[in-house]
Amino acid sequence: MLPTIEEVKNAYKSPTLTDNTIQVDATEFMAGPGRYAVPAQFDIVEKFFDAPPGTFLPGEELTMAQVKERLGLPEDAPQENPRYNSNNTSLYQREIDASSTDYAERAYIFNSGRFSIEDTQNPDFKIDMSGNKTISNMRIVPQDSTEDFDFESGQPPI
Repeated sequence: MLPTIEEVKNAYKSPTLTDNTIQVDATEFMAGPGRYAVPAQFDIVEKFFDAPPGTFLPGEELTMAQVKERLGLPEDAPQENPRYNSNNTSLYQREIDASSTDYAERAYIFNSGRFSIEDTQNPDFKIDMSGNKTISNMRIVPQDSTEDFDFESGQPPI
């Protein structure tokens, strides 16, 4: 079960608590706050569908590595911005669906999150004979992260 605001506050406000770690199941997280990490938010997906004519040929089936190469996307994140990679994305719960019933919990507990397209799933990028593009076998997963819940953020105030 996902933690509540009270559970998170209690875990971090006890001065005698030595381990304030709260474990969250990835599957449950993706069905809850992670549901907003959708394929359209990933650079590789956007550029695949927006690629100019001739970038891909009708009838092609490509791997993610082949699509990156064809689009000129870096295989790994550049050193100057390690959070960026064409198959990674970040989202901020405070900016998403403020009218949902779980908005307060999502924004308070899970505000910032990083997600990636799982390479081991070998997503298939396909172009049919009519030039229509599809992606199948794609899985989005949360990246491992530890939230220190220190009430400090690298994000500007809203």
